[in-house]
Amino acid sequence: MVLFEPWHLWVVLGIILVAGEMFTPVFFLACFGVGAFAAALFSLLGTGFVFQVFVFSLISLFCCFAVRPLLLRFSAGKSGKIQTGIHALTGQTAEVLEAFGGPGSHGKVKIGGEVWRARGGEGQLFQVGDLVSIESVSGVTLQVRPFNKQDKEIKKWNHC
Repeated sequence: MVLFEPWHLWVVLGIILVAGEMFTPVFFLACFGVGAFAAALFSLLGTGFVFQVFVFSLISLFCCFAVRPLLLRFSAGKSGKIQTGIHALTGQTAEVLEAFGGPGSHGKVKIGGEVWRARGGEGQLFQVGDLVSIESVSGVTLQVRPFNKQDKEIKKWNHC
């Protein structure tokens, strides 16, 4: 009595690899997961273990070198670069929590549930509740300007 078939192992390996992809943003483990699922299919068709390993390797390499770059380019959007950390804040919309304006004046803004220190340009005044666009990040201070509807659509998560 056989408790499991070889294709079971390939499917379990594929599930583990695809699930592991949730912890990496680079579409690397998913490539091997797809290879494991392909090997499971060939195992179901009754091919030998060596051929299954060959299919796993071939499909995984194909995904890594042909499909992965396309997915990375697609996920990066128009810029071609994935913005992370504080650099991802540039271009986002924030809400003013503490009024500020004028030279050397700082206030507070809220973005994505976080409160940040902010400053505006020369002669710009911001009142509580105003929307601002983030131009740049310097340390823990955001350089902001008045929000313009043409900039982009407000993302709902910004106002959590």
